[in-house]
Amino acid sequence: MGFHEANKKGKYGEAVTKQFLEARGCVVVDTSSHRFFQVNGVDIVFEKDNKAGLMDVKTDYNPSSNLFIETLSNTTTEKPGCIFSTKADWWQYYKVEQDTAYLFTPADMRSHIEDNVFREVSTQTHINNADFYETRGLLVPISGAPIQATFEHYSGYFSEL
Repeated sequence: MGFHEANKKGKYGEAVTKQFLEARGCVVVDTSSHRFFQVNGVDIVFEKDNKAGLMDVKTDYNPSSNLFIETLSNTTTEKPGCIFSTKADWWQYYKVEQDTAYLFTPADMRSHIEDNVFREVSTQTHINNADFYETRGLLVPISGAPIQATFEHYSGYFSEL
């Protein structure tokens, strides 16, 4: 998959999450294009009842029953994966094919992957016709993952984008 296509798919998941939070009375600021928040793995800042939170949104179009948890963002530069580098309080992992979102803390997922053995896989993202970068991650089964909330029929919570 190309970088621009992957980015467009990710933006869709962020928009769905933003509308989902707003429908629940949260004030939401999309920070995904702000450099400071990008390098800290934060896509959305939200507030409700005078409590703020930072959220990283993952959008997955694969119909599998696994979560892809990135452990190495770029194999050439050896940049740590987002599970290790995020400053977000929460991860919203949206499985588009199942129209379901899973909410968990990065800290809980880090503990889960440190305490268990999961299959490692690599993906390539093409930047242009010749260049690409490789990402590594673990396939973590949804069943047994440290999920704190599940939202089914997720896209039904928002108006058409």
